[in-house]
Amino acid sequence: MTPPTRSRGFRSLFAATAAGSLVAATAFIGASPAAAQSIEPAPNPSLPDRCGLNLGIVLDLSNSLTDADVEKSKEAAKGVVDTLTGTPSSVGVQTFATFAPAGDNADIPVTSIAESGNAAGVKDGIDGLTRPASSDGGTNWDRGIAQAQGKSYDAVLFVTDGKPTAYGTPGEGDNTDRGTRFDQIDLDTAITSANGVKGEGTKMVGIAVGSEPTIENIVQISGPNENSDYFSADDYNQLGERLRQIAAATCEGSVTVLKKTQIGEAEPEPAEGWDFTATNADPAQATTDENGVANFSYEDLVSNPTVDTTITETLKDDFTLLQQDGKNAVCRETSGEEPVDVPVENAGETGFSLTVEREQVVTCTVVNWKAGDDPTEEPTEDPTDDPTETPTDDPTDDPSDDPTDTPSDDPTDQPSDQPSDEPSDEPSDKPSDKPGDDDGKDDDGRDDDGSGRDDDRDLPRTGAEVGMSVGFGLALLATGAAAVALTRRNRA
Repeated sequence: MTPPTRSRGFRSLFAATAAGSLVAATAFIGASPAAAQSIEPAPNPSLPDRCGLNLGIVLDLSNSLTDADVEKSKEAAKGVVDTLTGTPSSVGVQTFATFAPAGDNADIPVTSIAESGNAAGVKDGIDGLTRPASSDGGTNWDRGIAQAQGKSYDAVLFVTDGKPTAYGTPGEGDNTDRGTRFDQIDLDTAITSANGVKGEGTKMVGIAVGSEPTIENIVQISGPNENSDYFSADDYNQLGERLRQIAAATCEGSVTVLKKTQIGEAEPEPAEGWDFTATNADPAQATTDENGVANFSYEDLVSNPTVDTTITETLKDDFTLLQQDGKNAVCRETSGEEPVDVPVENAGETGFSLTVEREQVVTCTVVNWKAGDDPTEEPTEDPTDDPTETPTDDPTDDPSDDPTDTPSDDPTDQPSDQPSDEPSDEPSDKPSDKPGDDDGKDDDGRDDDGSGRDDDRDLPRTGAEVGMSVGFGLALLATGAAAVALTRRNRA
């Protein structure tokens, strides 16, 4: 889905004044490059007038940067990601020095940053960028720019602090230019590559870093309009703020809805195809795209510093709105260095109201929930379904049935016809015929266990007694297993 356009444009940043254009054009025509220019730059396309651009960031990692400059350059690129996280924007990152990508770095592919997890992945990729060996530290604008072709970027932010000093692939054919000095062919090939990117409808935005940036070269790969085709930063300390301003300008004064749905106990995921309406927005209706986002812009912000809006979702069957801290949505402004909460008020069952400022980039997260289809999420009716539990009505649990137990003294028991081996309650001076009895005699050469019990079950039994106990134990296990199986079949 194509996000709505905004006729007010990015006048605060990207639209140059007539005077500024004249000055830049004069600088472009009157500059004195190292040699006569032989390649004509193509016109720079206009930037799409909407929030939700595909942005490419191309970083110079050549020898002209210090290690600190490289780190600040990476922080500036991450700042672009932070500013646009939660919007319909996508970001990709490329690097260059003598070769492109620079050293062992790989492209960071174009990635939607509507969802914070994806944005974090892009930033992790930027953190992992390293500068190449100094022997490969030239400045190859040609190959650096050429990487942006075929990626469907709306704009490329080309960051550099020097002149081009290499072209093509050094070492191939007759190309021995490894970036030791500026030659006209280094610029001509860069212009040719930039023309190819522009021919795909991508705007080239040059970012010249340094106290004396070579603007005459930057304008030839981008265009003559300062603060539209190209920007200047005094040093890498200023680069972060400059890139953040550029990124914020693409979505300033708009509200992006990030829609997530949660099924059962699963994690919330971005959801496509949800309809929202917004008061005072143009257009007033939007549907979330494949990344779960929909964006609203506000014409009233052209002439007013703020606008009030109420955004309402169309609820789908079987879903309920999942409030967050008692609110129907959580909104944050991302255009500053750190995200800031934006106050919201609930509006009905599925809506929320907020005030939007002209230069804010606001993202509001809305979450809906519905029950899952997994039967394991349903409550268990009978806790005894646990197969590790033995049924309590198993008659084998009665210890009185264990033939290894001492005969009961219960007077209701029937007397046996056989004489009993149980010792008399009266003390006897005669030793028992069972070893280990508790009559104080050392019948078998072993002392009693000292338990004071009037039985000998703690001592080893005869082979016949052990055999009987094992056999009965196996029978007992079989009986218990059969009882469990019968119980389960009856429940089924």
